[in-house]
Amino acid sequence: MVSWKDYNTSYTENKIQELFNLFDWFSPGSLGTREHFRDFYDEPLKHGQRLSAPERFIQIAEKRKRHLATVLQKYLLRRTKEETIGHLMLGKQDNVVFCAMSDLQKRVYRRMLELPEIQCLVNMDLPCGCGSPLIQVECCNRIVPNGIIWSPCLIKLQQISNHLELIKPNPKDEVEKQKKDVELVSAIFGTDVDLVGGSAQIESFLGLSGAEHCGKMRALEKLMFHWTSHGDKILLFSYSVSGTLEQHSNKWV
Repeated sequence: MVSWKDYNTSYTENKIQELFNLFDWFSPGSLGTREHFRDFYDEPLKHGQRLSAPERFIQIAEKRKRHLATVLQKYLLRRTKEETIGHLMLGKQDNVVFCAMSDLQKRVYRRMLELPEIQCLVNMDLPCGCGSPLIQVECCNRIVPNGIIWSPCLIKLQQISNHLELIKPNPKDEVEKQKKDVELVSAIFGTDVDLVGGSAQIESFLGLSGAEHCGKMRALEKLMFHWTSHGDKILLFSYSVSGTLEQHSNKWV
C-alpha cells in the first residue's frame, strides 16, 4: 500500500504522468501501459480541465477521473497526522519574527526606491506636475519610464528584503532579461557591488544563503542555534524558490 494525499484530487493537481510513474514503479503494469494511460486518462483529463473546454470534454474528464479513483483505491492508504502521530503532537504555536534588514540591504533598498519607476508608483496619487486636475497616474505618468511596469519593481523590493542574491541576473533566464537585471543591479548596488561578490549570481548554496548581508538569515541562524541547543527538530520551509535556489531547495529541510 502507498500513502497518497487525497487520491481523489491529487492527480488533477500534479502532473498525471508523475502519478503513472509512481504506480508503475512500485506496481508495474497496475495502470496498464504508458500509452494506454496517456490516451485513456491523461489526455481526457487535460482537455476537460481547460477553461474553454466544451461540456462534452468536461463530462468525459469527470468520468475518467472517477474511474481512475476507483482503480487507485485498492492501492491507497491515507492516514492523517491525528491518526498516526497525534499523541506526539503538543499543539501548534505560531510566532511571527520581524527581521530587520542589514545595513547593506537598507542601502540597496533606498537606491531602488529612488529609481524613476518606483517614484512613479510612490507618487501615483499625487497631483500631476503639469498643472492638470488629474493625479499623476491618470495623467503624465500613466506610462512609466522605459515602459517598465510596476509589479516587477515591487517583486525586486521583496527580493532585496529577502536576500540580495535573488536580484542578481539568473543565468537560466533569457538573455534580454539578464541584460535588464544587470542594469538594475548596477544601479542599485552602486559602490557596494564588491561587498556582494560582484553582479554575477553566486553558484554555491552556501553563498546563496549567506547571512553576512542578510537580516533574515542572521535571525534564522540565531533561531536554529537556539532550537538545536534545546534538542528540537527543525523542518524549514521556504515561501518560494527562485532561479539557482531551486536546484538546492531540498537542502533546506
